[in-house]
Amino acid sequence: MISTVILVHAEFDIARGCKALRAHITAQNWKPAVAARATAALTAMGDLILNSSSAELVPINLTVNNASNNPGIDLVCNLYLPDTERPEIQEAVERLGRATDKLDIYETAGNLQISAHLKVG
Repeated sequence: MISTVILVHAEFDIARGCKALRAHITAQNWKPAVAARATAALTAMGDLILNSSSAELVPINLTVNNASNNPGIDLVCNLYLPDTERPEIQEAVERLGRATDKLDIYETAGNLQISAHLKVG
């Protein structure tokens, strides 16, 4: 299992995170389609963070599970997003849902906990 925290505050942080994610996936000898889906998911999650107007760094916890019985990738972040009905937020959530196999979003008073999982294989 490989765990990494990607701190997002600007678009460059998302690009750097995608590069690190692709490197982890390549090290596992997984198919390029896995890297494409994973970077699409990370980009959508990053867009949610950038659209949250947060002035702080928001961590995305990235876990690459390379166990042979259940390989996959998990992305988890917590952010304050009081207006989830904005079109750009809805579009990013839809993209995140399309790129992942399982998406859980829990909302409490504007605080979102977002957990996304991609199955490999």
